[in-house]
Order: sequence, then C-alpha cells, then structure tokens
Amino acid sequence: RLGYALDLFTADTAQRIAACFKRLLAAVAADPDLSLSRIDLLSPEEHRRLVVEWNDTAVPYADNTTLHRMVQEQAARTPDAPAVLCGAEELTYGELDARANRLAHHLIARGVGPEQLVPI
Repeated sequence: RLGYALDLFTADTAQRIAACFKRLLAAVAADPDLSLSRIDLLSPEEHRRLVVEWNDTAVPYADNTTLHRMVQEQAARTPDAPAVLCGAEELTYGELDARANRLAHHLIARGVGPEQLVPI
C-alpha cells in the first residue's frame, strides 16, 4: 500500500518513487555492504530516457567557429541571459564576454600570442 500527498504528487510520480524504493530495498537485501552510490534506482527505460532522449540536444554549428566566437555572438544576442551558474553566483553572457576580453588583453600584454599554451 502506498500513501502520498495528493496535492504534491500525481499517482504516476508516486508509483515511480515507489519503484525506485523497491529497487533500493532489493539491492540492499541482495548485498548489505553495497555502497548506496552504486545502486541504480532507475529502470532501464528511465535510464534510457534520461541519458539518451533528454540528452539529445545536439545543435548544428559552423565547423570553422570557435568557442569564444560563439560566446561573443550569444553575448551580442542576449547579454543579460545567464551564461554560467555556480551555486548562488551567476554570470550573464555580457559579463562573461567582458571578463574573457579582459583576460585576453591581459595575456596579450604579457606577450601571449595565437596558438600559445597558457597554464592555469
């Protein structure tokens, strides 16, 4: 028997959570020393959906472009859109482009040129 808050979960969601819990219990019963991080809570279908279908996000782009060029172009289109998120910190594309330009000018001033490696 499964009980859940109807205002928080649909029946389908509650059933998926219960199925994950059953897989967890079965894995622990089969091997009590198994690390929890090694237990696959997803069904093969859920795993395929998450890893294959939802990650099918390929977008064509010109083969002759560079990452910094793509960031510059995105910054020109949407300068206030979030580009980098780390915890509570956020950089917009405009801020990222400005920081990248400052770094590039700093490196140029130090004598770094095209195709030179810069350790970080």
